[in-house]
Amino acid sequence: MSNLPPPSTPEPGPSYEPTSSNPPTAAWDQPTSSPSSAPIPPPPPGFSNDSGARNGAGTASLVLGILSIVTGLFVIGIVLGIVGLVLGIIGRKRAKRGEATNGGAALAGIITSIIGSLVSIAMIVFVVVLLSSGSFSSLVDCLDDAGDDPVAQDRCERDFEDDLFGG
Repeated sequence: MSNLPPPSTPEPGPSYEPTSSNPPTAAWDQPTSSPSSAPIPPPPPGFSNDSGARNGAGTASLVLGILSIVTGLFVIGIVLGIVGLVLGIIGRKRAKRGEATNGGAALAGIITSIIGSLVSIAMIVFVVVLLSSGSFSSLVDCLDDAGDDPVAQDRCERDFEDDLFGG
């Protein structure tokens, strides 16, 4: 057999009762306070959520400029282009004053807004010229006369193209 002593049971220690003479020692033992009285520590360097940059105008200008190009075939493209141009100018001015950090995006927004506006204006001019030309009214009259006859409709189409493009 072995010469080891028999296992003993530990004796219970003193119970812990927080009192003013016995202060808490761990963080979870600290008394709670209201959130307004506890100071909030500053974020670590590089993690500030207040960078001071006001990049919204430049970013919005770029988004609106792209949308004005996409919707350039419709009248809404010119509206988006004008708003995008104004926001782009605001964004560039903020970047020059150091209030924004996305001067390049604002410039791209200005360029895309101008392109989108020009596409919209060109489409409006094209539609107005087309509708006011005698060729369009001749096409409408010819198609009315053609009815459901596909051969006559093709002839109307060829005549219209010849009128437009001088063929």
